[in-house]
Amino acid sequence: MSLKEAFERAKRGATCGECGANVPYCYIERHKNECIVRFDDSKGDDSDIEVVECVQFSQRIVVNEQVAATKDEPFAKRVKISPSIKRPAPQVLPEAIDDLPADVLYKKCIDKLELPINEKDLHYTVRIFRNICKTVLTHDLSDEPSCSFWAPLLPSFYRFLSLEADERDVALWLCQNGRRWYVPSRLSIRYRESLDLKKIFPKLYAKGLLSALTDEYETGLDEVLSVLNAEELRTFCARMKLNKPKNKSEEARRSIVNQIENQKGICGGSVKQAALKNVQNIVGSMYRVNLSFYQFVVSFCTVYSPFTMDSHRLFDDDGLVLIRDLFYEMYNVEKKTEKYMYCDKEITRIKGIYRGYDDFMKFITAKLLEMEVAALNRRKKHSEICNRVKVAASDLQSFRMDVGMLAFYQKVPDFLLKFTYPAILIRLVMHGAESAQKLKDYELACNFISFLILRKDLDRFYLNRRGHLMDRLALNMEFHHKRPDSAFTLCKSFVKDPLILQRDRLSLQDRAVKLAKGQKKEFTPVIHLVDPEIITISATTLSKNLGNGRTNMFMSKNGDNVDYCSVEQIALIHLIEKAGFENGLHKEGGVWHTLFGLTCVDIIFDKCIPNSWISELQTCPMDQNSRLFYESRKDQFENRFAEIRNDRQKLHDIVKLNFELYYATKSAEVDWNTFSMAQNRDERLWEILECVDLEMLINLFRRFATDYRNSRSGMPDLTVWNRTQKTLAVVEVKGPGDKLSTKQRLWLDFFVRNKTRAFVCRVTSQSSKVLQ
Repeated sequence: MSLKEAFERAKRGATCGECGANVPYCYIERHKNECIVRFDDSKGDDSDIEVVECVQFSQRIVVNEQVAATKDEPFAKRVKISPSIKRPAPQVLPEAIDDLPADVLYKKCIDKLELPINEKDLHYTVRIFRNICKTVLTHDLSDEPSCSFWAPLLPSFYRFLSLEADERDVALWLCQNGRRWYVPSRLSIRYRESLDLKKIFPKLYAKGLLSALTDEYETGLDEVLSVLNAEELRTFCARMKLNKPKNKSEEARRSIVNQIENQKGICGGSVKQAALKNVQNIVGSMYRVNLSFYQFVVSFCTVYSPFTMDSHRLFDDDGLVLIRDLFYEMYNVEKKTEKYMYCDKEITRIKGIYRGYDDFMKFITAKLLEMEVAALNRRKKHSEICNRVKVAASDLQSFRMDVGMLAFYQKVPDFLLKFTYPAILIRLVMHGAESAQKLKDYELACNFISFLILRKDLDRFYLNRRGHLMDRLALNMEFHHKRPDSAFTLCKSFVKDPLILQRDRLSLQDRAVKLAKGQKKEFTPVIHLVDPEIITISATTLSKNLGNGRTNMFMSKNGDNVDYCSVEQIALIHLIEKAGFENGLHKEGGVWHTLFGLTCVDIIFDKCIPNSWISELQTCPMDQNSRLFYESRKDQFENRFAEIRNDRQKLHDIVKLNFELYYATKSAEVDWNTFSMAQNRDERLWEILECVDLEMLINLFRRFATDYRNSRSGMPDLTVWNRTQKTLAVVEVKGPGDKLSTKQRLWLDFFVRNKTRAFVCRVTSQSSKVLQ
């Protein structure tokens, strides 16, 4: 369209489809919102005009048959109705939910939750979320009553409760998938194919639970364009006078977005709004979950099970969807296919870490940002992550200026700080450092890390990660900034820091030793380890990188047959056949953690420890990764250790009793598959208890209890024993080119110092031609 044609079109205006009026183009959207056709003045006279009163909460002051006009009361409104149009019965206007007092709306929500329902007609997600809401609303998160604490989210909650069962089901399904854009006409939800989504979506939109594309012109173009297929994308480009893409890849969409951002409108403004309108014209109405409703669902699910809804989990599992995972876990509990320790008992919810609703919503907002960053990380959008993290760093700096909030968090236990606003901002800065590393922007990565470690008032929020950041900063200084002297000074300064995990201090020490040698400086190590035994065996290598996740695959002759196995299996076969052991397990730390869990399960799951159990779905206490875990249970642990110190039969009885009492209960410590416990016929558990040194076992359990965060991984690959000779050993297996990690070295040192044989089995490779 030429510039002249555009001006002529604007001059002509547009005809309103409702009232037929000719309206200038610049006011057409406003007119559509204001245009309500209720009468036709061209027909009939005014003889049958009637007064329809606006009734609100039945609050009318009637004086001499007239409605008194006050600034607090609505005036009666005269509405003309044509005699040719059939009049509906006078209606009372619905309550303005947003204007109701918080306590009144809270009671209405509770009343709706208490209404009897036919659970057979409800999808399990609707039923489960109903139970979540009941639980959350009846527990106070702060000293503020629930009715006032949740006041800003209650309107969304009430509208949700007012929906039909199918509508609630669809609303929750949309929340599980995040704030994506959907076109109802082309959407089909698995197991819900019979639902008429073209009718349900407008109803959800009318209730304010969804947003339409026309309501969110600030939304990103890229996420909207992702809805279009390749043909629609080409049609869109033709209408916008853009270069047509060959496909609908992410790179193609990015190119289209760049072209649109560089275009200018008639008056010099952006053409983004026109682009969004063109998308809607091509595919029809588009909707996504309203932010307020989404915050409500995420908030209630988070309060119900903070651990399950921890957004940091998204970085460990690319396929994880938090809300869906929570619903599915609760469904399994409901069907009794999974059992948690406190799934059928009353739990005290998390309390005392938010001063009020504003603090809580800052936490939820930061949580949603971390979820967004996790999604970007899956797509390797590291540049966009860095941009978002810069905003988070600015927010973190503002938090440090809030003296009142800093003082408040000093009273919160360390292990609960992970569920606070500043803790998530700190995690975001760490994600930013990782993304900067992948972009090879080492200066930005160092800036992110330095921002954290130089601010002592933030240390409590990330104690377990501080040493890792130090080591990363030292590495960047040494290799990327070519400043080995600064790296050496950093390592030397923090290698004695007691607040840094031992494995990180050992890593800093290793780097300091290497740097001191290169710079001819003096450095005295502070951590001294005992070297383990080393044995070397040879095995036949089949190939590398076969697609099964293993670097090497080995072959072992079994009579006339050839078995294919891992390097750990090769070592286990050698140890049993040629090293004097009768049996063994490849479970790494699974053997020892399971023994710890079975021996101390009643202590670990002690419900009386404040704030340790805040959800029915926990598999470990909230404080297990903190130093408070042992301190809060010290007497119980030491009494248990005293019981088994010189009494192997007592240990056997405790393990057997706890096995029978808690079998199949989900626990972070006990892997019920370690010893094939389902049949209770696996003798390996009892054989290990016969062969293990009890003093070593007690010291091992004490280490788990006092420093679990530093002890939960890195244990030797194999546990082997000889029941006849009552001997036991642990073995770390290393294939060609593998090296011991700092955690593995620390564990080998522990076993050697505690009079348990520990050694490294190095497996060298030989060509598969040997078998020919």
